[in-house]
Amino acid sequence: MLFLFRNKRNGSEYLDTYEEVNTPEDRDTWDGWFYEEAKEPKELNKYLEISYSDANGNVTKRKVRVSKFDENWHGGTIFGHCELRKQNRTFRFDRITSCVDLETGEIIDNVKNYIISCYKSSPEYSCERIWNNSYEYLKALIYVCKADGQYRKAEKILVRDEIRSIANDDRITDKMVDNMMSYVDIPTLHSFKIAVGRVEKSKELRSRLYPISERIVKTQKNVTAVEQEALDYIEKKIKPLTTA
Repeated sequence: MLFLFRNKRNGSEYLDTYEEVNTPEDRDTWDGWFYEEAKEPKELNKYLEISYSDANGNVTKRKVRVSKFDENWHGGTIFGHCELRKQNRTFRFDRITSCVDLETGEIIDNVKNYIISCYKSSPEYSCERIWNNSYEYLKALIYVCKADGQYRKAEKILVRDEIRSIANDDRITDKMVDNMMSYVDIPTLHSFKIAVGRVEKSKELRSRLYPISERIVKTQKNVTAVEQEALDYIEKKIKPLTTA
């Protein structure tokens, strides 16, 4: 059963407090549909207080810990934990009638623009740029890291620091890097060589590949034949270009 407490502010009536919310009618925000239908979900951590109008025009005020958003689905949506419902919920930008950033106290006039702006200044966006602009570089690195059949902690730290350096963003966490690298296709020797060839064409990245690869290999006392072969190929293909 659903209990509602009605209040009025500025001449408008809104639903304020829910004592129990597990009713068949509690579908105002497509619970669970975000992961099924959102095309380009992006991660973003924000803590917002919103007034939200559902499809029937009922307005509720709630605090939401945003974890993801999609700027295009239904004109833009946020997804996160709703403290009013005590469950994850999805909210359309065009149905948010007021919004406050509870971390900064800022009153938000245009929620969609604000969310996108916050994302573009976030470490998550830095990771997205690395993924889009440096995928072949990541592919070559993961080949070198796993050339001996393992991906050790010392190697992960070097990869994390390299990604932070390329992105110029020290906020990028180990978890973000691990998540990103988990989606990199593990290359064969042939595709590794193709990746190195593509890195060679990047003025920004080609000078970085041999030094970081050498440091990765040197995290272990013994260098395997596969690791040495990878280093030799990078040195032959790229190093002369960086020292000339």
